[in-house]
Amino acid sequence: MEISLSPLETEDGTLVSGAVRDVTERTRSEEALRQAKADLAHVNRVTTMGELTASLAHEIKQPIAAAITDANTCVRWLGRDQPDLAEAREAAARTIKDATCSRHHQPDPPALQEGYSTTRIGGCKTKSLER
Repeated sequence: MEISLSPLETEDGTLVSGAVRDVTERTRSEEALRQAKADLAHVNRVTTMGELTASLAHEIKQPIAAAITDANTCVRWLGRDQPDLAEAREAAARTIKDATCSRHHQPDPPALQEGYSTTRIGGCKTKSLER
């Protein structure tokens, strides 16, 4: 309930007018609005956390998957009837690089320091042999 009084000066003296207003609905509406804003803020935080989690998962998984692929390639080069040691060495060097990709500013393995062109993919440098 809201009560308001207003004095009014007249020739006959001071009159007071009053009004009584039921503000129950307004109070409920304001509380519902406050709760809706709080719920929206919570949903935004949860959504942001989900996006961050997905991004981190990708940043962790991608170098690991690349290292596994490179290690499998190395094993295949070594498993040939006549092992190709140069190709196996390159695949092993890529495995080291991919496994350390998330550790930014690490030096490249010695086998990757010369003779490669650099490309940036997903925040990590990838190198390919220039032939």
